[in-house]
Amino acid sequence: MLIVVVLTVFTDLITAIGTGAVLASLIFMTKIARAMEQGTTLTLIEDELWQDEVEIPDGLKQRLLIKHVNGPLFFGFVYAFRRIAERATDGKMLVLRMERVTYMDQSGIYALGDVLVDLEAAGLKVFVVGLARDQIDQLEAMHIIPDLLSEESIFPSFDSFKQRLPAIVEELSRASDAGPPLKSMTG
Repeated sequence: MLIVVVLTVFTDLITAIGTGAVLASLIFMTKIARAMEQGTTLTLIEDELWQDEVEIPDGLKQRLLIKHVNGPLFFGFVYAFRRIAERATDGKMLVLRMERVTYMDQSGIYALGDVLVDLEAAGLKVFVVGLARDQIDQLEAMHIIPDLLSEESIFPSFDSFKQRLPAIVEELSRASDAGPPLKSMTG
């Protein structure tokens, strides 16, 4: 606020008000990004389970890294999303639980695309669970689906992912035996 007062005295009121509005926007984005970062978790599945994750057999739990994403995925959260995703390279398969994503803007979609490229380079197989139809449409419009994320890697609910999980593990095990690209996934 002191900046606005100083600008009012030494320049004109219009410049001061414009500068104040821009500064207020930047402060708002910073606070929202910080709040979103605190509300998003990245945990190994055995560390912090959601109710529907309890029933996964222990042998499969050891191969999974689950990221719970809560709230909007937008410009203010891009840096935090990338930083959290960098820590995901220790898992075998990454499941992005996005049932609680309320909004995605273009910068959030670009950040998701960048993270998917990084995770693929690290040898992780990524699955996305719980996207709303309009969010899937956005990802298709931006060519994230199918260029970076296949349609077979997207599940409408975690229950549908759990039903398919044994077959996925079997497919990935066969693929890792066939060649080096997925070698890091089998440990």
